[in-house]
Order: sequence, then C-alpha cells, then structure tokens
Amino acid sequence: MEKILLKDYSKICDGKFLKMYKATFAGTKGEKVYEIVSRKDSPEFLSAESKVDAIKILPYLKKDGKIFVYLIREFRFPIAKQIYELPSGLVDEGEDPCDSARRELLEEIGAVAKSVEKMETRAYSSAGMSDESLEFYIAEVDHFENQDLGASEYIDVEEVELEKLDDYLVKENFCALSKLQLRIFQLKMENLRLKDELKKLKSSKI
Repeated sequence: MEKILLKDYSKICDGKFLKMYKATFAGTKGEKVYEIVSRKDSPEFLSAESKVDAIKILPYLKKDGKIFVYLIREFRFPIAKQIYELPSGLVDEGEDPCDSARRELLEEIGAVAKSVEKMETRAYSSAGMSDESLEFYIAEVDHFENQDLGASEYIDVEEVELEKLDDYLVKENFCALSKLQLRIFQLKMENLRLKDELKKLKSSKI
C-alpha cells in the first residue's frame, strides 16, 4: 500500500472533551487537507498512542426463564432528540476499560453487574472523521440500585424482553453501534438455544 505522509498540522479547536485538528497529508495523488476530531491530547496521526477512549455495554438479565436487555433513551445534543442506545461512556485516565464498563452501568442505569465480559476488541467508531476507539462489553446484571447521572445527562431506562427486541430495532431510532451490538447478541443467544436443543435431541436418542 502507498505510504501517505503527514506534512503539517494545526489545532483549530481545544474543547473540554474534543479537540479538532487540520492536517495536511501527501501521497502520489497530491496533498489532502483533512479535519480530524480526537479525544486524545496526542492524536493517533501524531503518535503511536492507541488507548481505548470509550466503552459500550450490553446489560442483560435472566429471570422467569426469559432474557431481558436494558436499553437507554438518551437526549443527544447534536441531533436535539432522544435516541435508543446501550450504556456507554469514556474511560478515565488510568482506568481499566472493564472497570469503566461496571462504573458506567451503575451510573447510567443503576445496575450492579454479576459478570462483565469483553464482547469485541478495540475498534474505531468513525474513522472518516475521528480516531475515537471503543471496546464492547456484555454484562449480566445482578441487581439494581439508583442511577447516578451527570448534570447534563437525560437518560430513561427500558427493560425489553429479548423476544420483543426486533420491534424496537426495526421501528425506533438507534445509535448504529448499539444496534449492531444488539444484533450480535441476538445471534449469540439464538446459537446457544440451538446448541441446547441439539444436545437434548442427542441425549434423547441415547
């Protein structure tokens, strides 16, 4: 693959949570000026730093022989409306992403996790504009306490039976990454169900 080199850059915005850069890259097709958003003090186009910026967690609970997932409806200021998502948040400096997942669950939906498992490794959320990266987790809920929301967070929590999740995914507005994570969970649970049925069928023939 052709090597594309950074020629020049400048910081054009230095916000509390986001920084914006204008960078010039050069390749055989000429130069390209690109605007890049980053959460890092040292963005990836300048360094080899590759820490996880944020996490997204899929919380579920088994009760009465059924599986329930917990969605949030959060007001998102860039689109000025509520949208369905999974709990998520930034990884604090020096914090292990798994600990971030437990913390965000408690803060956003008041859930105490029985277990937390990494569902997918680090991936970029929108590489066309940002170096932001996330890790994806799945968490079995043990019990619920009170939410601990920030002053600018407006979050409602909805318990949805897994069997009825399709209605939400088809009809409601979702964050794209949350929607994909929920679809993967559906497939995983269906695969486990089929394996269990196959095991029972084999046992009955012995």
